[in-house]
Amino acid sequence: METGKLGDWEKAASSNLPISQFPNLRTSERLSRAQCYWFALALVAGAGVRLWVSTLDQPIDINTFWRVATAAAHGRSSYAEFPNAYPYGPLSMFYLGPIAGLLSALGLNGIGAFHVADALFLSLVDAAIALTLLRPFGMAVALIFYLCPLSIVLPADRGHIDNLSILLALGSWLLIRDTAKERSTGRVIGSAALIGLSLLNKHSMILWPAWILLWPGFGSWKKRLLFAGVAWGLFFAGLLPFWLTPSTHEGVLSILRYRGLLYDVPFRRIVELFLPSQVVQYAFPFPIFHDIMFLWLLAMVGLGAYVMRRFAGEGLLWYLIALVAFSPAAAVNYLGLAVIPCAVFWRRWPRSALRCQRTARCAAPASPITARLS
Repeated sequence: METGKLGDWEKAASSNLPISQFPNLRTSERLSRAQCYWFALALVAGAGVRLWVSTLDQPIDINTFWRVATAAAHGRSSYAEFPNAYPYGPLSMFYLGPIAGLLSALGLNGIGAFHVADALFLSLVDAAIALTLLRPFGMAVALIFYLCPLSIVLPADRGHIDNLSILLALGSWLLIRDTAKERSTGRVIGSAALIGLSLLNKHSMILWPAWILLWPGFGSWKKRLLFAGVAWGLFFAGLLPFWLTPSTHEGVLSILRYRGLLYDVPFRRIVELFLPSQVVQYAFPFPIFHDIMFLWLLAMVGLGAYVMRRFAGEGLLWYLIALVAFSPAAAVNYLGLAVIPCAVFWRRWPRSALRCQRTARCAAPASPITARLS
């Protein structure tokens, strides 16, 4: 595999330019046969570890997904069965239900068997993410993501299905991120449709179309509005049948009202340094985006306006980081959103090392250690 030249590494480490400005740092698109074998072995080994982890414990999250899958396998909606306990979109019922149905046909009706089967399915999703990262970013990035402990534990132990939403969003982003190519209408619609499906699985990407609207380089306002209209339109169209059904109406509202666990997360603490919680609670009485959720909305949109003007080629990565940094609530699966950005940005670590080296030289120019670094 070809690697970037030393000069490019030094430039990237000492500048604030995005990775996309240094094409030589990206690995070549073709792997050698030996590298393909090693990559395939890593995928198999990672899947094996995920399946092993799924046999160690059965947390409460798995019980929720098992109930959803069992209800879907019998033609019932989880929004009617337990409307306030399931914050995921209806797309999840269309693959969790068949998993439970297949296990039932094989005579495997226990939650333990479902846990392993769910981990196997999510391992395939993680492998697809790794393969998607492989071509544009190289094998190191793909393996950093795939073998990260968070990438293993969240789907395998807790059964969180957020990674399917991230896979769909990643595919959408790669369709439109190349700023050197003109985005055709078909490419825009295809990318937006993937975001719509991502939202129907888990609505983590709900503000991503707003970031596209704030991207001047995306194209005309017509194309930006087309993207947002298709993405949000597909999402709400998928919820509409459940909204119109009285037994599932409350379940759809629970998706839009979902706020996670309200712990003392950094964003909330920073807000309370300037505004007491009582002021925040009564100052922003808007539907859905009320009290601190309104400030979260402002923070996300404000960062999006900055990022999409300066680092649009890395927009999705910064969006995922922002979701974690500005989250007004806490849940362990939120941390998994930042794994892909951390994997892609690993090439920026040399910049910090060079800065530390320069600081050491200035602070102690005569020391034996800094003399060796010279």
